[in-house]
Amino acid sequence: MIKNMKSRLTKLKKRTKKLESISYGKLDIIWFWKWLKLAIDLEGTTISFTKSNWEDTTRKGRYDEKLKVLSVRKRVKRTKSFTIKVGGNGLSKIDLNELRRMKKIRNMSDKEVKTYSEKWFQKNKHLFENYNVLFVDDKNKMIDSDEYFTVQIHKSLDRRTIDNQIDTFRKGLKLKSQQGNKRAITFIRGVQRDVLKRQWEVFDYKTTNDKNKMHKEGRRYWSYEIARKVGFNTSIGKQTYGTYKIKGGKTQRIGNRSVEKAYESARCILVNISNGIFVKSTL
Repeated sequence: MIKNMKSRLTKLKKRTKKLESISYGKLDIIWFWKWLKLAIDLEGTTISFTKSNWEDTTRKGRYDEKLKVLSVRKRVKRTKSFTIKVGGNGLSKIDLNELRRMKKIRNMSDKEVKTYSEKWFQKNKHLFENYNVLFVDDKNKMIDSDEYFTVQIHKSLDRRTIDNQIDTFRKGLKLKSQQGNKRAITFIRGVQRDVLKRQWEVFDYKTTNDKNKMHKEGRRYWSYEIARKVGFNTSIGKQTYGTYKIKGGKTQRIGNRSVEKAYESARCILVNISNGIFVKSTL
């Protein structure tokens, strides 16, 4: 069973005499694994985004302006396409081939997802750890690296004295790392698990070929139907699937826009995590 790990919790592993400090919750890391695994399963897939933007252009004058060229602004649709290929510096510490060898995540049962993710977490949680103070009881165990400096502390010294003296060393000898305290993998912002769950479910419903997740008519669910399944509001009063008016006098079902936004965010997450960026739901 996956239990959440408190943020910034530091533990002493007495057997190894090492500190363990992870600043992300365990479930947040599991969500990272799930999206990364999905991106790997979709390698080679092309994801396209079409957006309308205002652009400056010109047109010939009309009527009494025939001899003029006027500057105007108009909406132009542009399409960007990305082919998913997982890799890059942000993922260099992860064994991606191990993930490629696993069963596709959308073919896993809930029990298999928990089993695979737990094994992966135990094997890779060190990638999400902060650097820690090391206890060295044997000089041969010391790490030979410019990223570390070594001091000897007399057992009789109290904590305040130790803190002050080490701080004096760091400032006086300029021992602080110029790169800061970097983990092997860093999230660019906090993980909102409820939001990620909805984005995951929306993407799954919108792209699934699993008959168990499709409409009884043998088609994928429409957006307004997905909205209700994933928990978006879809009703007005007694209307199960309410509608409202949009520009041009047309009507749109409540929930459609929420689903489409979640679907676009999910595709952005896949494009970004394939380059080692998580969590980012825009391009």
